[in-house]
Amino acid sequence: MKSRPRKGVSLAARAERILALPVAHRVSALGGYGPGGEVIYEAHPPGCPSVLVDSQGDATASFMSNGSVDFLVRLQQGMDVHVLDGSFDAVEKRETGVPSANVWLGVGRGSKRRVASLINPAANLGLPARWVRIVKLGDPDRAMWFCAGFELAGGLAVVSAVRYAMVTTRAGPALTREIHVRNTGRRTLAAELWTYFGQHGTQRFAYNKQLWYDSGLPVTPWETVVAAPVPYSRIVQLKRISSAGRGVRPAAATCDYATFVGDTAATALLPES
Repeated sequence: MKSRPRKGVSLAARAERILALPVAHRVSALGGYGPGGEVIYEAHPPGCPSVLVDSQGDATASFMSNGSVDFLVRLQQGMDVHVLDGSFDAVEKRETGVPSANVWLGVGRGSKRRVASLINPAANLGLPARWVRIVKLGDPDRAMWFCAGFELAGGLAVVSAVRYAMVTTRAGPALTREIHVRNTGRRTLAAELWTYFGQHGTQRFAYNKQLWYDSGLPVTPWETVVAAPVPYSRIVQLKRISSAGRGVRPAAATCDYATFVGDTAATALLPES
């Protein structure tokens, strides 16, 4: 297991450091390097996205600057478990589907509703980002940060920073997603924060099906557990999505994709419920 930074530094402090990190050595109009060797992009790279890969033991996580997240765990029996599939084909250099992980910020109601992805704000509904920043960190704090700033009419403004990383826990490898949102405007802002992980069902190994055959249960508003036996084996695969928040109230947790983002695959780009 690779060494990790010491605990005790709050997410807010780490996020604000990333937001304020200067480009000490500029390479191009896209960005350059920070004072500590951090890779900083001030726009999404065109063509082939930038990639950060983290391997720990039998688990590998890949993060791309366009928001594609891939999480693979190899079992001792040799089976590859694709917990999350990336949404970009690096060979063909094109999108292969909607992102397997996403975060959205929603403000307003009815006809005034505005929504934007905090990972790739190009996917938005009336809420374009004023600026974006993507930061890649190496060991010992290997992670990819997605940052953005939004301004609305009436003095409303928000900055966000989302951190993706892989950690090793006592239960095994886990993918972490940390979200920092700060109101920088002159008025109080009421908003909704949506998060999503699109997981394959275990039955996909044998029947090319998705989550339909698995047994999913929203245990609490913060917790979702999905379990199913791997076909033709005694392996029981457990998938757990656990959340915690500070200064936010959970609305609901769901293992049902349809009730979360809408009725068709196309709506996974933006939440509709």
